[in-house]
Amino acid sequence: MYAATLLYNGTVLVIRGLMSEKAILFCILPGNRTAGQHLEELAGKIRASASVHIVRQLEDVRATLLYRWEEIGVAVLLAATRQELLDLKAMWSLFEDLKTILILPDGEKETVAMAHTMRPRFISCGGRDLRDVKAVLEKMTGISLQNGGAYL
Repeated sequence: MYAATLLYNGTVLVIRGLMSEKAILFCILPGNRTAGQHLEELAGKIRASASVHIVRQLEDVRATLLYRWEEIGVAVLLAATRQELLDLKAMWSLFEDLKTILILPDGEKETVAMAHTMRPRFISCGGRDLRDVKAVLEKMTGISLQNGGAYL
């Protein structure tokens, strides 16, 4: 948190805000271990330059968004199974004000169609190496991940 004091036409104004961008929420549900590990590595690289919250259970996602909603700006959601995707869809109203990246369990037509009804900013599939997710996350946050580290 920072505070700045300005003098404007004889009036003192105090401005309060966050020094860095909003936090990134990584929701890594347990269904796909490999994709989860890749996403965990990505979160670790970003942690040096941004506030990162990692949750692994749907109940924790709900609690984090209800009690820390002002802190979170971007959500990266890994739905490793179709059931996890349905569970995320059921609570999607909590994500409406966030920039969301949704990682799907597969690229099947029905799965992708369901994901589009949720209207995330970006959709990827968990079977990939997540380079596309990294690139979109860099663009959304202004953080550049180079040589294994994060740079602003």
